[in-house]
Amino acid sequence: VPAIDVLKKALSTLEPVTHEPPAQVGIDDFSSNGIKIGVRCWVPTVRYFDSKYRVNGEIYRVLTEHKITLGVPRHEIQVLSDKRL
Repeated sequence: VPAIDVLKKALSTLEPVTHEPPAQVGIDDFSSNGIKIGVRCWVPTVRYFDSKYRVNGEIYRVLTEHKITLGVPRHEIQVLSDKRL
């Protein structure tokens, strides 16, 4: 899966993600909206939220750079008129 390959490569060099153990990236689930890719990486606890936001930003940047689109579920809503009201 191309998205998994580019994410693994990007996370392998991103600070403050630790290299031991390496980040885990793979197919997390199959849903009605598509494939969910799971990312699990280790960072210093005191920098958890800063690290999370940096990792998420890098994921978005790398996917966009490689023209890998993110699936967004769409819902069609139909409004019906009831003339009795």
